[in-house]
Amino acid sequence: MRHLDYICSPKRCGVKVTNITLSAVKDRERGEASGVSETAKGLGTSLGTAIIGSVLVAALLSGLVSGVQQSDVLDDSLKEEISKGLKDNTMHMKEEDIEKELHKLPKESLDELGVILDNAFVKSLKFCFDAILVCSVLCLIVSFFLSKDKLHH
Repeated sequence: MRHLDYICSPKRCGVKVTNITLSAVKDRERGEASGVSETAKGLGTSLGTAIIGSVLVAALLSGLVSGVQQSDVLDDSLKEEISKGLKDNTMHMKEEDIEKELHKLPKESLDELGVILDNAFVKSLKFCFDAILVCSVLCLIVSFFLSKDKLHH
């Protein structure tokens, strides 16, 4: 099992892809090609992280709002207050303020909010995984349409 981790590690796969890419480049152009390759890798990693992070936060907030609205335990005024707070103040909420508000709630409401949070978190992670899978499949499909003649010149 340890050998499989070594062979299939992302770092090792990245090295293989870089070696394959640079093998098609003439010796005098390898420095530039390596720079372009590393820049593209860094840019892709940064953009991928930012996009998936944004999708995760959006899916989590959406799941929280819908979970609160569908709850049978929370009363309507609390549902409205929580939903409005999530929609309006997500960027400005401080952990201390949230803790103060949570201490005012009855135990059954706190338990229900814990369940809603757990469900929203799991759903948002599944959604992100699906988004990553779709992007990977699209990239794979696009890679089949790259002209092989252009790759060897």
